[in-house]
Amino acid sequence: MDQLIPILNDICIIAFDLILFTRLISLKRDTRIYRICMYAGCIVIVGAYFIAAYVMGLPAALATVICMTIPSMALFWCLSKCKDSRFFLTFCFVDTVSLIIAFLGRYVGILLGNLGQLAGLLVVAALYVAILYAGRNYFKRYAQLLEVQKAGWTEMMISSMLIYAALIFFAAYPRPLVTRLEYAPVYLLFCAVVLSCYLVFVHSIVKTKKIYDQYQLLQREQELYRIAYTDALTGLENRAAYFERIRDLQAEFTSLDNLCCIVFDINNFKSINDSLGHAVGDQVLCMVAQLLQDTFHQESVFRMGGDEFFALLTNCEESLIQAKLQSLEQQIAKKSLDVGMQVYLAAGYDIVKILPQQAQSPGDTIEQAFDRADRNMYRDKAAHKVCPAGIVPGKKD
Repeated sequence: MDQLIPILNDICIIAFDLILFTRLISLKRDTRIYRICMYAGCIVIVGAYFIAAYVMGLPAALATVICMTIPSMALFWCLSKCKDSRFFLTFCFVDTVSLIIAFLGRYVGILLGNLGQLAGLLVVAALYVAILYAGRNYFKRYAQLLEVQKAGWTEMMISSMLIYAALIFFAAYPRPLVTRLEYAPVYLLFCAVVLSCYLVFVHSIVKTKKIYDQYQLLQREQELYRIAYTDALTGLENRAAYFERIRDLQAEFTSLDNLCCIVFDINNFKSINDSLGHAVGDQVLCMVAQLLQDTFHQESVFRMGGDEFFALLTNCEESLIQAKLQSLEQQIAKKSLDVGMQVYLAAGYDIVKILPQQAQSPGDTIEQAFDRADRNMYRDKAAHKVCPAGIVPGKKD
């Protein structure tokens, strides 16, 4: 019995150390084969340590290094997805916790005399079971964080290595700590400080994972927003985004000096689709959308459907609007030569001077402005059909 308990104590420490690492490691491939290899390797390591320490009679420290530390590092390195500072940080972290628990078990065993070995074994087993139970929710988060967060681990790895080296150094220099038990309380205090630092580390990992999850949620929400409010073909804002913008303008209506509503339409777009195909029609739509973005890059431009586009400009002088439309006309003409076809973009606009009394019904005012702009655009469209000379901006009513 006196020989069995030390054997069980050492095997318990090694087995739990390996179990902890299996909970924290992120496998290269999370398959049954990889898990079988991992657990089989752990069993071989425990068996090799038992043979080396209790059959061949090697010193426990030497047997630990030869049969446990080096083989386990090689095993988990081969199976791990992370082969950088994240791996070594995890390895040092697990070994540090195991070293502290082993010392606590050994210290309890020395203090309690005849019953000490059994009590030390129970303490070691109880602490490991408590860690596995309390940390069951954290292990998965830690493994997930290792995969998604690749930066910032090197500094923590260096700190963990220094802590691990300090624990071993203080326990062995100038001679083994079991021969100078008067320093055991100091070593225990140092262990408590180390564990508290690791608790902060674990807590920060949980917080980081929450922040990452929130970031992922925000990314998904932004993607859904993009899908809901963006035209898939041209990349412009769509009809839903237009109505959203109208609601925003209604909220800030009284702070505006004026509002310009512009309506665009591609002349004879149906004939382009019918004669050249819808693929060419899509190219024309994308070309026009890009030119509109380049011309009104600081304003709101929308594809309302088909070949119809809207633009909303706030606090803009009529001379500037005319200049923008003339620049757009030139760009359309140039692009038409580049693509080898004539593209005409009819445009009509209307400028609303914001008056205090209009704040009561801004939606009606904007709608009326677009109705007038639409009529002006159709005049321009008719002029193009008679004399297609590019963009001829429609006049205000």
